[in-house]
Amino acid sequence: QPLPADPSSSLWLFCDTDVYGFNAQGQWALSNIISGSTAAERPATAGQVPTGLSEVPSPGSGAPTLPSHDGPAQFLPSPAGLVTAAGQPCDAADDAYPASWVTGVTQDPALAPDVLISFNNYCVPIGSDSPLAEGSGLAEYDPASNTLDSQVTVFTTTGGQALGAPELLGSPIVAGPYLYLFAAQCADEFDLTCLSSAGNAVYLARVPVSPAAWGDPAAYTWRS
Repeated sequence: QPLPADPSSSLWLFCDTDVYGFNAQGQWALSNIISGSTAAERPATAGQVPTGLSEVPSPGSGAPTLPSHDGPAQFLPSPAGLVTAAGQPCDAADDAYPASWVTGVTQDPALAPDVLISFNNYCVPIGSDSPLAEGSGLAEYDPASNTLDSQVTVFTTTGGQALGAPELLGSPIVAGPYLYLFAAQCADEFDLTCLSSAGNAVYLARVPVSPAAWGDPAAYTWRS
């Protein structure tokens, strides 16, 4: 996403990030996994892959100095209150971790210096490819000051139940007086590929362009 204060540079958002380094034996090895999301910035040209991304420190820890050779840092904070499918706390003691995975970003229509980020909250079982979706929301982020000005989880579920596919929204687009978001459902999957199936679906929701509206689940409507 182009930075509001400098459109010649862009913000790049990533989900779970593996961190590698040399161990005591001089071997290149996995040293850490940052769950949820990380962010980076770089001058970039639309349509071209950037090089030399500079990692952004966690929001609230000061404005980023670019270029930088610092390592990656967690971007969105880990969601609280998630549980496993068995109803146990979503933590390492129960072989799981909570994560807010970024699903899209656009220019914030409410705050000019900000970008608007959509995210989904998951309880991720360690060693499994079946994360449990438990929330969906939006965050307003100011890249210049590296601060989260707001973060709201709009749709939630409880008791280890999965959030419905139509509410796992992302890919935000602002058009006229509305914020549009998309969701998808894959009925049959193999090797991370969604197979052709009558149960597949794409959903489109819209909500009026204002933080008061997009923070209210009752303000959303879906295309039938």
